[in-house]
Amino acid sequence: MSMENLFAKIDRIAGGSKAGLIVPAEGLAHPKTKRAFAWITGLLAFELVLGVGAVVFAVIIARAGEPVPFAVWMRTVVVLGMTATLFYFFWRSTKATTGATSDCASSPRSSR
Repeated sequence: MSMENLFAKIDRIAGGSKAGLIVPAEGLAHPKTKRAFAWITGLLAFELVLGVGAVVFAVIIARAGEPVPFAVWMRTVVVLGMTATLFYFFWRSTKATTGATSDCASSPRSSR
């Protein structure tokens, strides 16, 4: 199974019936969208650095001979995994939609 197929399955699981919806290219080019995506990138990068730092700190403590509780390991790994997952979905939301049509525009719910 290729990585693209795996990610498509993850998209379907996470997005449900709305997994195929895409943002039109003109929506991605809007200045407010660009500004919001810049903030999201900064926050996710900060969270990723914080998560990696927590794992490194836990490893340093464990190598020094101090016991590191299982809850600490789980928390650091889960937060790091969630951040990586959010980065994937963020990247997916910024993919160019050249030549594609948006399901959002044709959806009867898009006017609400």
